[in-house]
Amino acid sequence: MASPVDKVLLTTGTKLFPAVQYELMSEGYSEEYRENDPVIVMKARTRWPGSYTFVANMLGTAGTDATRDSGMTRQIPVEMPDTDYEATDVAQGDAHTPFLGWWCTGAKLTGTHGELACQDQVTGALVPSLNPPDRLVSGTDYNATTGELLNPGYDGNNRPIQTGVGFAEYDLTFEPLLYEIRTDTEMDNLDAPLNACELGRYVIRREKFAGNNFTMQAGTLYWRDLLLANPRDADAQINAEAVRPFPNSNLTYTWLNVPGIPRSTIQSCIGKVNKAEVGAGAPDGKFDYRPDWQGITWAGSVIDGYLPGTLLFEGASDITPKKTACGQLLYDITYNFFYRPDGHNNLYRAKSDDGIQNPFKRVVRRATKDLPSSQWKDLLDEATFSDLFKL
Repeated sequence: MASPVDKVLLTTGTKLFPAVQYELMSEGYSEEYRENDPVIVMKARTRWPGSYTFVANMLGTAGTDATRDSGMTRQIPVEMPDTDYEATDVAQGDAHTPFLGWWCTGAKLTGTHGELACQDQVTGALVPSLNPPDRLVSGTDYNATTGELLNPGYDGNNRPIQTGVGFAEYDLTFEPLLYEIRTDTEMDNLDAPLNACELGRYVIRREKFAGNNFTMQAGTLYWRDLLLANPRDADAQINAEAVRPFPNSNLTYTWLNVPGIPRSTIQSCIGKVNKAEVGAGAPDGKFDYRPDWQGITWAGSVIDGYLPGTLLFEGASDITPKKTACGQLLYDITYNFFYRPDGHNNLYRAKSDDGIQNPFKRVVRRATKDLPSSQWKDLLDEATFSDLFKL
């Protein structure tokens, strides 16, 4: 990690491609807001033609991996190289220190300093196009201590040429994201069930609160003034249906940058309710847990927790294809859930609404006098919704 105002040599890390060295250029640093979101742009310089490998490593990507429980692997993007965003500063409660978690979301080639020129700018003579090696060499191309790029560039015969050429310049965009970025190793270290699915990273959660109307059967309501006058008055009973609203919420979980679509799992979960998850870090009866927000941990607190039977999976409302910097096809998958705190296998029973007991009562769709209660079938079957975040 280093300050963006100093020249320093960094690396994209070993991801899809071998690590590519790059240098931050202090004169290219800027901070701005785009559509009310903070954005930091840094100018960087790297060797040409490490262009597509550099960009792919900076932005990261995803792929399938049958050896992992989640069925996929990810190469995460590069984090913003700035000591002001250390997690220790945030943990100390410094209100002036922004959150950890600025990640590279864009790389724009802004200059090549003549690498592609086919004509000498002084003599006018034609020169061969440049073809430098992919990676910088310590001690030859850059100072390993200061990070400064030393080698001015290469010609078509891999010989050094005049100062100022041989390297490509990029504007790198860094943004704080609305979802967690975690490596495969970090995912493996999470408690079950998060260590076996993708709920702990690349998932945006949204929630809308509303009211759900339940029909009250005829004969369950009374005219209050008639009852006060004569509790035995038959006319006090209302022989018509009415509705009563109860709270609920609609949730959308958007799973980002997925290298496939779990079609069979989606189909098998539609119309079912969540079952209890199990595991060392999973309290009984909880469906989901919000991951640590950008490195900040709330120890022992369950923020997104849903009791069994309270969450109904309605389907995938949107599956958006997109391409990565390497031309790979990925998808953004949006799942819709309907939350009822009283449970989807419980129906409203007005006559049990005595102000003390829960008026929502469990119903079954299969029950006979000779069938044990353990074999009765609920109105809706259960499913493991964390499987929706696996390939």
